[in-house]
Amino acid sequence: MDYQQRYETLTKVFEISSSAIQINDRLMQTAHFLCLKGLAPTIAFYLLQHRDRRLTLRLAADSGGSLQLPAPAYSYAPPNPSDPLCTPLSTRTANPLTPDLINPDDIFRKARPYGWSLPLIDETQAYGTMVLLHHEHFTIDDEDLQFILVICRQIASSLREDILRKRSQKKVRQLKFLHRIGARLNVSEDLQSIFSQLPDSSLTFFVHSASALTIYATENMPLQILDQGFKDKTLRALGLDTSRAQISRAKFTSQPTVVDINSPSTSSYQNFFTRFSAHITLPLISRGVRLGTLEFFLDQDPKAQYLLPLEKPELELLEILAVHLAATVERTRTQYQLNSANQASLLRTRQLTISHRMKNALLAADTPEDITRLTLGALVSAEGFSCSPAIYIEYQEEGKFWHTLFYASDPGSLSTDHNSPKITDNTTPLEVLTRHLLQASADLDTHITKTMATLKFANIEAAPSRFRQALSEEKPTIIPARFVTVLNSKLADIIPGHDILIIPIHGKEHLKGLILANADRIKEQDISYITLFTDAATL
Repeated sequence: MDYQQRYETLTKVFEISSSAIQINDRLMQTAHFLCLKGLAPTIAFYLLQHRDRRLTLRLAADSGGSLQLPAPAYSYAPPNPSDPLCTPLSTRTANPLTPDLINPDDIFRKARPYGWSLPLIDETQAYGTMVLLHHEHFTIDDEDLQFILVICRQIASSLREDILRKRSQKKVRQLKFLHRIGARLNVSEDLQSIFSQLPDSSLTFFVHSASALTIYATENMPLQILDQGFKDKTLRALGLDTSRAQISRAKFTSQPTVVDINSPSTSSYQNFFTRFSAHITLPLISRGVRLGTLEFFLDQDPKAQYLLPLEKPELELLEILAVHLAATVERTRTQYQLNSANQASLLRTRQLTISHRMKNALLAADTPEDITRLTLGALVSAEGFSCSPAIYIEYQEEGKFWHTLFYASDPGSLSTDHNSPKITDNTTPLEVLTRHLLQASADLDTHITKTMATLKFANIEAAPSRFRQALSEEKPTIIPARFVTVLNSKLADIIPGHDILIIPIHGKEHLKGLILANADRIKEQDISYITLFTDAATL
Protein backbone atom coordinates (compact mmCIF):
# COMPACT_ATOMS: atom_id res chain seq x y z
CA MET A 1 0.00 0.00 0.00
CA ASP A 2 1.64 3.27 -1.15
CA TYR A 3 1.41 6.66 0.53
CA GLN A 4 -1.59 7.84 -1.52
CA GLN A 5 -3.53 4.64 -0.76
CA ARG A 6 -2.77 4.99 2.94
CA TYR A 7 -3.93 8.60 2.92
CA GLU A 8 -7.22 7.71 1.16
CA THR A 9 -7.76 4.73 3.45
CA LEU A 10 -7.12 6.72 6.62
CA THR A 11 -9.36 9.58 5.41
CA LYS A 12 -12.21 7.14 4.78
CA VAL A 13 -11.72 5.46 8.16
CA PHE A 14 -11.83 8.90 9.85
CA GLU A 15 -15.00 9.73 7.93
CA ILE A 16 -16.75 6.50 8.94
CA SER A 17 -15.61 6.52 12.56
CA SER A 18 -16.68 10.16 13.01
CA SER A 19 -20.14 9.73 11.49
CA ALA A 20 -23.38 9.88 13.48
CA ILE A 21 -24.46 6.30 12.78
CA GLN A 22 -24.54 3.59 15.45
CA ILE A 23 -21.17 2.36 16.66
CA ASN A 24 -21.79 -1.21 15.42
CA ASP A 25 -22.56 0.16 11.96
CA ARG A 26 -19.39 2.24 12.06
CA LEU A 27 -17.32 -0.80 12.99
CA MET A 28 -18.98 -2.92 10.30
CA GLN A 29 -18.52 -0.30 7.59
CA THR A 30 -14.89 0.15 8.62
CA ALA A 31 -14.23 -3.60 8.53
CA HIS A 32 -15.97 -3.97 5.15
CA PHE A 33 -14.06 -1.03 3.68
CA LEU A 34 -10.68 -2.36 4.88
CA CYS A 35 -11.49 -5.78 3.40
CA LEU A 36 -12.27 -4.16 0.04
CA LYS A 37 -8.95 -2.30 0.26
CA GLY A 38 -7.21 -5.67 0.50
CA LEU A 39 -6.09 -5.42 4.11
CA ALA A 40 -7.33 -8.98 4.83
CA PRO A 41 -10.06 -11.32 3.54
CA THR A 42 -11.87 -11.18 6.90
CA ILE A 43 -11.79 -8.60 9.69
CA ALA A 44 -13.37 -9.24 13.10
CA PHE A 45 -13.76 -7.13 16.24
CA TYR A 46 -13.39 -8.69 19.69
CA LEU A 47 -14.51 -6.20 22.35
CA LEU A 48 -13.65 -6.24 26.04
CA GLN A 49 -16.35 -5.77 28.69
CA HIS A 50 -14.98 -4.07 31.75
CA ARG A 51 -17.44 -5.69 34.12
CA ASP A 52 -16.69 -9.40 33.64
CA ARG A 53 -13.39 -8.99 31.72
CA ARG A 54 -14.59 -11.09 28.78
CA LEU A 55 -13.14 -10.51 25.32
CA THR A 56 -16.08 -11.38 23.07
CA LEU A 57 -16.46 -11.70 19.29
CA ARG A 58 -18.92 -8.91 18.46
CA LEU A 59 -18.97 -8.57 14.64
CA ALA A 60 -17.04 -9.50 11.49
CA ALA A 61 -16.99 -8.63 7.78
CA ASP A 62 -15.31 -9.56 4.53
CA SER A 63 -15.43 -8.14 1.02
CA GLY A 64 -19.01 -9.45 0.69
CA GLY A 65 -20.30 -7.62 3.76
CA SER A 66 -21.11 -8.75 7.29
CA LEU A 67 -20.52 -12.37 8.31
CA GLN A 68 -22.79 -14.62 10.36
CA LEU A 69 -21.33 -15.19 13.82
CA PRO A 70 -21.69 -18.47 15.74
CA ALA A 71 -24.31 -18.33 18.50
CA PRO A 72 -23.32 -17.75 21.17
CA ALA A 73 -20.21 -15.91 20.07
CA TYR A 74 -17.08 -17.17 21.83
CA SER A 75 -15.70 -15.19 24.77
CA TYR A 76 -12.18 -15.26 26.17
CA ALA A 77 -12.84 -15.07 29.93
CA PRO A 78 -10.65 -13.65 31.26
CA PRO A 79 -8.39 -12.84 28.28
CA ASN A 80 -5.32 -15.02 28.61
CA PRO A 81 -2.19 -12.85 28.03
CA SER A 82 -0.43 -15.86 26.50
CA ASP A 83 -3.15 -16.35 23.86
CA PRO A 84 -1.97 -14.67 20.63
CA LEU A 85 -5.39 -13.10 20.03
CA CYS A 86 -5.41 -11.52 23.53
CA THR A 87 -1.72 -10.57 23.78
CA PRO A 88 -2.12 -7.10 22.15
CA LEU A 89 -4.30 -5.97 25.10
CA SER A 90 -1.22 -6.01 27.32
CA THR A 91 1.64 -5.48 24.84
CA ARG A 92 -0.13 -2.76 22.78
CA THR A 93 1.52 -4.23 19.67
CA ALA A 94 0.34 -6.43 16.78
CA ASN A 95 0.62 -10.17 17.20
CA PRO A 96 0.60 -12.87 14.45
CA LEU A 97 -1.94 -15.72 14.57
CA THR A 98 -1.14 -19.28 13.47
CA PRO A 99 -3.08 -22.62 13.46
CA ASP A 100 -0.84 -24.25 16.08
CA LEU A 101 -1.81 -21.63 18.70
CA ILE A 102 -5.48 -21.30 17.88
CA ASN A 103 -8.03 -21.63 20.70
CA PRO A 104 -10.06 -24.77 19.81
CA ASP A 105 -13.28 -23.28 21.25
CA ASP A 106 -13.20 -20.23 18.98
CA ILE A 107 -15.18 -21.78 16.10
CA PHE A 108 -15.09 -18.61 14.02
CA ARG A 109 -11.28 -18.66 13.86
CA LYS A 110 -11.02 -22.34 12.96
CA ALA A 111 -11.86 -21.66 9.32
CA ARG A 112 -9.49 -18.67 9.34
CA PRO A 113 -6.51 -19.81 11.45
CA TYR A 114 -3.96 -17.29 10.11
CA GLY A 115 -3.85 -13.57 10.67
CA TRP A 116 -2.96 -10.71 12.98
CA SER A 117 -4.44 -9.42 16.22
CA LEU A 118 -4.12 -5.66 16.79
CA PRO A 119 -4.98 -3.65 19.93
CA LEU A 120 -7.89 -1.20 20.10
CA ILE A 121 -6.41 0.95 22.82
CA ASP A 122 -5.85 4.56 23.84
CA GLU A 123 -3.86 6.27 26.59
CA THR A 124 -6.03 4.94 29.43
CA GLN A 125 -8.19 2.04 28.31
CA ALA A 126 -8.15 -1.19 26.30
CA TYR A 127 -11.36 -1.73 24.31
CA GLY A 128 -10.56 -4.98 22.51
CA THR A 129 -8.78 -6.17 19.38
CA MET A 130 -9.21 -5.84 15.64
CA VAL A 131 -8.32 -9.18 14.10
CA LEU A 132 -7.25 -9.68 10.46
CA LEU A 133 -8.02 -13.28 9.45
CA HIS A 134 -7.12 -15.50 6.49
CA HIS A 135 -7.46 -19.19 5.65
CA GLU A 136 -3.77 -19.28 4.65
CA HIS A 137 -0.57 -17.68 5.86
CA PHE A 138 -0.01 -14.03 4.91
CA THR A 139 2.49 -11.37 5.96
CA ILE A 140 2.31 -7.63 6.58
CA ASP A 141 5.43 -5.47 6.47
CA ASP A 142 6.35 -3.18 9.37
CA GLU A 143 5.21 0.03 7.65
CA ASP A 144 1.77 -1.40 6.94
CA LEU A 145 1.55 -2.70 10.52
CA GLN A 146 2.30 0.77 11.90
CA PHE A 147 -0.31 2.23 9.56
CA ILE A 148 -2.92 -0.33 10.69
CA LEU A 149 -2.12 0.51 14.33
CA VAL A 150 -2.97 4.14 13.53
CA ILE A 151 -6.31 2.95 12.13
CA CYS A 152 -6.85 0.91 15.32
CA ARG A 153 -6.12 4.00 17.40
CA GLN A 154 -8.79 5.92 15.48
CA ILE A 155 -11.28 3.09 15.97
CA ALA A 156 -10.48 3.08 19.71
CA SER A 157 -11.14 6.83 19.80
CA SER A 158 -14.43 6.24 18.04
CA LEU A 159 -15.37 3.60 20.62
CA ARG A 160 -14.52 5.90 23.50
CA GLU A 161 -16.42 8.81 21.95
CA ASP A 162 -19.49 6.60 21.54
CA ILE A 163 -19.26 5.34 25.13
CA LEU A 164 -18.95 8.86 26.54
CA ARG A 165 -21.76 10.15 24.32
CA LYS A 166 -24.07 7.37 25.47
CA ARG A 167 -23.06 8.06 29.06
CA SER A 168 -23.95 11.69 28.59
CA GLN A 169 -27.34 10.79 27.11
CA LYS A 170 -27.89 8.31 29.89
CA LYS A 171 -27.01 10.92 32.48
CA VAL A 172 -29.66 13.25 31.02
CA ARG A 173 -32.24 10.43 31.21
CA GLN A 174 -31.22 9.66 34.77
CA LEU A 175 -31.44 13.31 35.83
CA LYS A 176 -34.89 13.62 34.26
CA PHE A 177 -35.98 10.45 36.00
CA LEU A 178 -34.60 11.64 39.35
CA HIS A 179 -36.28 15.02 38.90
CA ARG A 180 -39.58 13.29 38.15
CA ILE A 181 -39.24 11.03 41.20
CA GLY A 182 -38.22 13.97 43.39
CA ALA A 183 -41.19 16.02 42.21
CA ARG A 184 -43.54 13.22 43.26
CA LEU A 185 -42.21 12.88 46.80
CA ASN A 186 -44.84 15.31 48.04
CA VAL A 187 -47.82 13.86 46.21
CA SER A 188 -48.03 10.65 48.25
CA GLU A 189 -47.09 8.28 45.43
CA ASP A 190 -46.65 4.82 46.91
CA LEU A 191 -43.29 3.08 47.03
CA GLN A 192 -44.21 0.22 44.70
CA SER A 193 -45.36 2.67 42.04
CA ILE A 194 -42.00 4.45 42.09
CA PHE A 195 -40.06 1.18 42.11
CA SER A 196 -42.02 -0.06 39.10
CA GLN A 197 -40.65 2.88 37.11
CA LEU A 198 -37.29 1.09 37.02
CA PRO A 199 -38.37 -1.59 34.52
CA ASP A 200 -35.90 -4.24 33.43
CA SER A 201 -36.06 -3.02 29.81
CA SER A 202 -35.38 0.62 30.67
CA LEU A 203 -32.24 2.32 29.45
CA THR A 204 -32.38 4.72 32.41
CA PHE A 205 -29.90 2.89 34.62
CA PHE A 206 -28.87 -0.62 33.53
CA VAL A 207 -30.00 -2.34 30.35
CA HIS A 208 -31.89 -5.62 30.91
CA SER A 209 -31.02 -5.61 34.61
CA ALA A 210 -33.14 -7.05 37.39
CA SER A 211 -33.70 -5.09 40.57
CA ALA A 212 -34.81 -5.71 44.14
CA LEU A 213 -36.04 -3.31 46.81
CA THR A 214 -35.71 -4.47 50.43
CA ILE A 215 -37.46 -2.56 53.23
CA TYR A 216 -36.23 -3.52 56.69
CA ALA A 217 -38.79 -4.64 59.25
CA THR A 218 -39.95 -2.29 62.02
CA GLU A 219 -42.14 -2.77 65.07
CA ASN A 220 -45.28 -2.16 63.03
CA MET A 221 -44.19 -3.29 59.55
CA PRO A 222 -42.78 -6.67 58.43
CA LEU A 223 -39.76 -7.13 56.16
CA GLN A 224 -40.81 -6.24 52.61
CA ILE A 225 -39.03 -7.33 49.41
CA LEU A 226 -40.08 -6.18 45.93
CA ASP A 227 -38.35 -7.48 42.81
CA GLN A 228 -38.70 -7.17 39.05
CA GLY A 229 -36.89 -7.98 35.83
CA PHE A 230 -35.61 -11.51 36.51
CA LYS A 231 -35.87 -13.60 33.35
CA ASP A 232 -36.83 -16.85 35.07
CA LYS A 233 -37.36 -18.45 38.48
CA THR A 234 -33.80 -19.76 38.66
CA LEU A 235 -32.29 -16.31 38.13
CA ARG A 236 -34.72 -14.82 40.65
CA ALA A 237 -33.83 -17.42 43.27
CA LEU A 238 -30.09 -16.91 42.70
CA GLY A 239 -30.38 -13.12 42.88
CA LEU A 240 -32.58 -13.02 45.99
CA ASP A 241 -30.48 -15.68 47.77
CA THR A 242 -27.42 -13.51 47.19
CA SER A 243 -29.34 -10.48 48.43
CA ARG A 244 -30.36 -12.28 51.64
CA ALA A 245 -26.78 -13.41 52.22
CA GLN A 246 -25.64 -9.78 52.04
CA ILE A 247 -28.42 -8.22 54.14
CA SER A 248 -26.50 -8.16 57.43
CA ARG A 249 -23.47 -6.54 55.78
CA ALA A 250 -25.67 -4.05 53.88
CA LYS A 251 -27.15 -2.81 57.17
CA PHE A 252 -23.75 -1.41 58.11
CA THR A 253 -22.83 0.05 54.71
CA SER A 254 -23.46 3.72 53.95
CA GLN A 255 -21.96 3.82 50.43
CA PRO A 256 -22.96 2.09 47.17
CA THR A 257 -21.13 -1.19 46.62
CA VAL A 258 -20.31 -2.74 43.25
CA VAL A 259 -19.34 -6.42 43.23
CA ASP A 260 -18.19 -8.00 39.96
CA ILE A 261 -15.85 -10.74 38.76
CA ASN A 262 -12.86 -8.57 39.69
CA SER A 263 -13.93 -8.30 43.35
CA PRO A 264 -12.50 -10.60 46.05
CA SER A 265 -14.25 -13.97 46.01
CA THR A 266 -16.71 -14.75 48.84
CA SER A 267 -18.95 -17.74 49.54
CA SER A 268 -22.12 -15.63 49.30
CA TYR A 269 -21.39 -15.03 45.60
CA GLN A 270 -20.85 -18.69 44.77
CA ASN A 271 -22.27 -19.39 41.26
CA PHE A 272 -23.49 -15.76 41.05
CA PHE A 273 -21.18 -14.80 38.19
CA THR A 274 -22.24 -17.76 36.09
CA ARG A 275 -25.52 -15.90 35.45
CA PHE A 276 -24.89 -12.24 36.34
CA SER A 277 -22.01 -9.87 35.63
CA ALA A 278 -22.33 -7.58 38.67
CA HIS A 279 -24.32 -6.81 41.82
CA ILE A 280 -24.85 -3.18 42.84
CA THR A 281 -26.25 -2.38 46.30
CA LEU A 282 -27.48 1.08 47.27
CA PRO A 283 -28.30 1.66 50.97
CA LEU A 284 -31.50 3.61 51.62
CA ILE A 285 -30.68 6.02 54.46
CA SER A 286 -32.88 8.82 55.74
CA ARG A 287 -31.79 11.10 58.60
CA GLY A 288 -29.13 8.62 59.64
CA VAL A 289 -31.51 5.64 59.79
CA ARG A 290 -31.00 2.68 57.44
CA LEU A 291 -34.38 1.84 55.97
CA GLY A 292 -33.49 -0.76 53.33
CA THR A 293 -31.57 -1.35 50.11
CA LEU A 294 -32.03 -0.98 46.36
CA GLU A 295 -30.14 -3.60 44.36
CA PHE A 296 -29.37 -4.11 40.68
CA PHE A 297 -28.44 -7.51 39.25
CA LEU A 298 -26.66 -6.80 35.97
CA ASP A 299 -27.08 -8.97 32.90
CA GLN A 300 -24.25 -11.15 31.62
CA ASP A 301 -25.10 -10.50 27.95
CA PRO A 302 -22.02 -8.78 26.42
CA LYS A 303 -24.23 -6.31 24.54
CA ALA A 304 -25.78 -5.20 27.84
CA GLN A 305 -22.42 -4.49 29.43
CA TYR A 306 -20.17 -1.46 29.33
CA LEU A 307 -16.67 -1.08 27.98
CA LEU A 308 -15.73 1.32 30.79
CA PRO A 309 -16.10 0.97 34.59
CA LEU A 310 -18.71 2.91 36.57
CA GLU A 311 -17.26 6.28 37.48
CA LYS A 312 -17.88 8.62 40.41
CA PRO A 313 -20.53 10.80 38.65
CA GLU A 314 -22.60 7.70 37.82
CA LEU A 315 -22.37 6.42 41.38
CA GLU A 316 -23.41 9.86 42.63
CA LEU A 317 -26.56 9.69 40.48
CA LEU A 318 -27.30 6.27 41.92
CA GLU A 319 -26.90 7.74 45.41
CA ILE A 320 -29.45 10.44 44.53
CA LEU A 321 -31.83 7.69 43.42
CA ALA A 322 -31.27 5.96 46.77
CA VAL A 323 -31.95 9.23 48.64
CA HIS A 324 -35.24 9.69 46.78
CA LEU A 325 -36.32 6.12 47.48
CA ALA A 326 -35.28 6.44 51.14
CA ALA A 327 -37.45 9.56 51.44
CA THR A 328 -40.33 7.63 49.88
CA VAL A 329 -39.81 4.72 52.29
CA GLU A 330 -39.78 7.10 55.26
CA ARG A 331 -42.94 8.82 54.01
CA THR A 332 -44.60 5.43 53.50
CA ARG A 333 -43.68 4.39 57.04
CA THR A 334 -44.93 7.67 58.48
CA GLN A 335 -48.19 7.33 56.55
CA TYR A 336 -48.51 3.74 57.73
CA GLN A 337 -47.98 4.82 61.35
CA LEU A 338 -50.56 7.59 61.00
CA ASN A 339 -53.06 5.20 59.44
CA SER A 340 -52.35 2.65 62.17
CA ALA A 341 -52.89 5.30 64.84
CA ASN A 342 -56.15 6.37 63.21
CA GLN A 343 -57.30 2.78 62.89
CA ALA A 344 -56.36 2.12 66.51
CA SER A 345 -58.33 5.18 67.61
CA LEU A 346 -61.37 4.07 65.62
CA LEU A 347 -61.01 0.54 66.98
CA ARG A 348 -60.83 1.78 70.56
CA THR A 349 -63.98 3.88 70.04
CA ARG A 350 -65.72 0.87 68.48
CA GLN A 351 -64.57 -1.44 71.27
CA LEU A 352 -65.77 0.99 73.93
CA THR A 353 -69.20 1.09 72.28
CA ILE A 354 -69.23 -2.69 71.91
CA SER A 355 -68.26 -3.19 75.56
CA HIS A 356 -71.06 -0.95 76.80
CA ARG A 357 -73.62 -2.61 74.51
CA MET A 358 -72.57 -6.07 75.62
CA LYS A 359 -72.57 -5.03 79.26
CA ASN A 360 -76.17 -3.87 78.85
CA ALA A 361 -77.05 -7.23 77.32
CA LEU A 362 -75.44 -9.01 80.27
CA LEU A 363 -77.27 -6.89 82.83
CA ALA A 364 -80.55 -7.69 81.08
CA ALA A 365 -79.93 -11.46 81.20
CA ASP A 366 -82.11 -13.57 83.51
CA THR A 367 -79.97 -16.61 84.35
CA PRO A 368 -76.29 -17.31 85.19
CA GLU A 369 -76.18 -19.62 82.17
CA ASP A 370 -77.25 -16.83 79.81
CA ILE A 371 -74.74 -14.45 81.39
CA THR A 372 -71.92 -16.94 80.84
CA ARG A 373 -72.98 -17.72 77.27
CA LEU A 374 -73.36 -14.01 76.46
CA THR A 375 -69.87 -13.38 77.82
CA LEU A 376 -68.44 -16.16 75.65
CA GLY A 377 -70.38 -14.87 72.62
CA ALA A 378 -68.98 -11.37 73.11
CA LEU A 379 -65.46 -12.76 73.29
CA VAL A 380 -65.62 -14.94 70.17
CA SER A 381 -67.84 -12.92 67.79
CA ALA A 382 -66.31 -10.90 64.96
CA GLU A 383 -68.31 -7.90 66.13
CA GLY A 384 -66.81 -8.40 69.60
CA PHE A 385 -63.18 -9.35 70.20
CA SER A 386 -62.58 -12.32 67.84
CA CYS A 387 -61.20 -14.54 70.63
CA SER A 388 -62.63 -17.66 68.98
CA PRO A 389 -62.97 -20.33 70.28
CA ALA A 390 -63.55 -19.98 74.03
CA ILE A 391 -64.68 -22.24 76.89
CA TYR A 392 -66.06 -21.79 80.37
CA ILE A 393 -64.73 -24.12 83.08
CA GLU A 394 -66.40 -24.27 86.49
CA TYR A 395 -65.29 -25.84 89.75
CA GLN A 396 -67.54 -28.68 90.90
CA GLU A 397 -67.68 -28.67 94.71
CA GLU A 398 -69.06 -32.18 95.00
CA GLY A 399 -66.49 -33.97 92.87
CA LYS A 400 -63.64 -31.57 93.63
CA PHE A 401 -62.71 -31.18 89.95
CA TRP A 402 -62.90 -28.61 87.14
CA HIS A 403 -65.35 -29.36 84.36
CA THR A 404 -66.07 -27.67 81.01
CA LEU A 405 -69.62 -26.37 80.86
CA PHE A 406 -69.78 -24.18 77.74
CA TYR A 407 -67.97 -23.87 74.42
CA ALA A 408 -68.37 -20.97 71.96
CA SER A 409 -67.03 -20.10 68.51
CA ASP A 410 -67.59 -17.20 66.14
CA PRO A 411 -71.29 -17.22 65.17
CA GLY A 412 -70.65 -15.29 61.97
CA SER A 413 -71.83 -11.82 61.01
CA LEU A 414 -74.77 -10.34 62.89
CA SER A 415 -76.48 -9.83 59.53
CA THR A 416 -75.65 -10.26 55.87
CA ASP A 417 -78.02 -7.40 55.10
CA HIS A 418 -76.02 -4.18 54.83
CA ASN A 419 -79.11 -2.19 55.80
CA SER A 420 -79.61 -4.11 59.05
CA PRO A 421 -78.42 -2.57 62.35
CA LYS A 422 -74.95 -3.57 63.52
CA ILE A 423 -73.76 -4.45 66.97
CA THR A 424 -72.06 -1.06 67.32
CA ASP A 425 -75.27 0.78 66.48
CA ASN A 426 -77.03 1.97 69.63
CA THR A 427 -80.38 1.49 67.89
CA THR A 428 -79.87 -2.29 67.68
CA PRO A 429 -82.47 -3.90 69.98
CA LEU A 430 -80.91 -5.75 72.91
CA GLU A 431 -82.87 -8.89 72.07
CA VAL A 432 -81.24 -8.96 68.58
CA LEU A 433 -77.81 -8.58 70.12
CA THR A 434 -78.56 -11.16 72.82
CA ARG A 435 -79.82 -13.70 70.29
CA HIS A 436 -76.70 -13.21 68.16
CA LEU A 437 -74.28 -13.69 71.06
CA LEU A 438 -76.10 -16.75 72.41
CA GLN A 439 -75.81 -18.36 68.96
CA ALA A 440 -72.03 -18.66 69.52
CA SER A 441 -72.54 -21.45 72.07
CA ALA A 442 -75.52 -23.16 70.42
CA ASP A 443 -75.69 -26.12 68.01
CA LEU A 444 -72.27 -27.52 68.93
CA ASP A 445 -70.48 -30.07 66.76
CA THR A 446 -70.64 -33.66 68.02
CA HIS A 447 -66.85 -33.86 68.29
CA ILE A 448 -66.79 -30.72 70.45
CA THR A 449 -69.56 -32.09 72.69
CA LYS A 450 -67.68 -35.37 73.24
CA THR A 451 -64.43 -33.55 73.97
CA MET A 452 -66.14 -31.26 76.49
CA ALA A 453 -67.60 -34.26 78.31
CA THR A 454 -64.13 -35.63 79.03
CA LEU A 455 -62.30 -32.31 79.43
CA LYS A 456 -61.81 -32.11 83.20
CA PHE A 457 -58.94 -31.88 85.64
CA ALA A 458 -58.67 -32.00 89.41
CA ASN A 459 -55.48 -30.42 90.71
CA ILE A 460 -55.24 -26.88 89.32
CA GLU A 461 -52.73 -25.99 92.06
CA ALA A 462 -50.19 -28.17 90.27
CA ALA A 463 -50.33 -25.96 87.16
CA PRO A 464 -47.31 -23.80 86.19
CA SER A 465 -46.76 -20.70 88.30
CA ARG A 466 -47.45 -18.47 85.27
CA PHE A 467 -50.96 -19.93 85.04
CA ARG A 468 -51.60 -19.71 88.80
CA GLN A 469 -50.44 -16.08 88.79
CA ALA A 470 -53.01 -15.30 86.05
CA LEU A 471 -55.75 -16.82 88.23
CA SER A 472 -54.86 -14.52 91.10
CA GLU A 473 -55.24 -11.41 88.96
CA GLU A 474 -58.35 -9.27 89.21
CA LYS A 475 -58.49 -8.77 85.43
CA PRO A 476 -58.16 -10.85 82.24
CA THR A 477 -54.61 -11.97 81.37
CA ILE A 478 -52.92 -13.22 78.20
CA ILE A 479 -50.28 -15.95 78.60
CA PRO A 480 -48.61 -18.46 76.22
CA ALA A 481 -50.81 -21.49 75.55
CA ARG A 482 -48.17 -23.96 76.75
CA PHE A 483 -48.73 -22.86 80.37
CA VAL A 484 -52.42 -23.79 80.06
CA THR A 485 -52.48 -26.92 77.91
CA VAL A 486 -50.36 -28.85 80.44
CA LEU A 487 -53.55 -29.18 82.53
CA ASN A 488 -55.12 -31.42 79.88
CA SER A 489 -53.79 -32.28 76.43
CA LYS A 490 -57.29 -31.90 74.94
CA LEU A 491 -57.14 -28.16 75.67
CA ALA A 492 -54.68 -27.79 72.78
CA ASP A 493 -57.26 -29.29 70.41
CA ILE A 494 -60.27 -27.38 71.62
CA ILE A 495 -58.46 -24.00 71.91
CA PRO A 496 -55.71 -23.95 69.25
CA GLY A 497 -53.34 -21.00 69.17
CA HIS A 498 -50.11 -19.58 70.57
CA ASP A 499 -51.68 -17.44 73.30
CA ILE A 500 -54.68 -17.91 75.58
CA LEU A 501 -56.81 -15.30 77.32
CA ILE A 502 -57.61 -16.22 80.94
CA ILE A 503 -60.58 -14.60 82.69
CA PRO A 504 -60.97 -15.77 86.30
CA ILE A 505 -64.50 -15.64 87.75
CA HIS A 506 -64.13 -15.18 91.50
CA GLY A 507 -66.78 -16.31 93.98
CA LYS A 508 -67.28 -15.08 97.53
CA GLU A 509 -64.74 -17.47 99.05
CA HIS A 510 -62.77 -18.99 96.21
CA LEU A 511 -62.34 -19.11 92.44
CA LYS A 512 -65.69 -20.08 90.98
CA GLY A 513 -65.05 -20.38 87.27
CA LEU A 514 -62.62 -19.77 84.47
CA ILE A 515 -62.92 -18.56 80.87
CA LEU A 516 -60.20 -19.63 78.44
CA ALA A 517 -60.16 -18.12 74.93
CA ASN A 518 -57.87 -17.95 71.91
CA ALA A 519 -55.88 -14.69 72.17
CA ASP A 520 -53.91 -14.74 68.91
CA ARG A 521 -55.91 -11.85 67.41
CA ILE A 522 -55.99 -9.41 70.33
CA LYS A 523 -53.41 -7.27 72.11
CA GLU A 524 -52.77 -6.32 75.71
CA GLN A 525 -54.49 -2.95 75.25
CA ASP A 526 -57.75 -4.72 74.34
CA ILE A 527 -58.04 -6.16 77.84
CA SER A 528 -59.33 -2.94 79.41
CA TYR A 529 -62.33 -3.04 77.06
CA ILE A 530 -62.97 -6.72 77.69
CA THR A 531 -62.92 -5.97 81.42
CA LEU A 532 -65.90 -3.60 81.04
CA PHE A 533 -68.31 -6.43 80.32
CA THR A 534 -66.53 -9.29 82.15
CA ASP A 535 -66.92 -7.27 85.35
CA ALA A 536 -70.63 -7.15 84.64
CA ALA A 537 -70.62 -10.91 84.06
CA THR A 538 -68.89 -11.48 87.40
CA LEU A 539 -71.50 -9.38 89.19
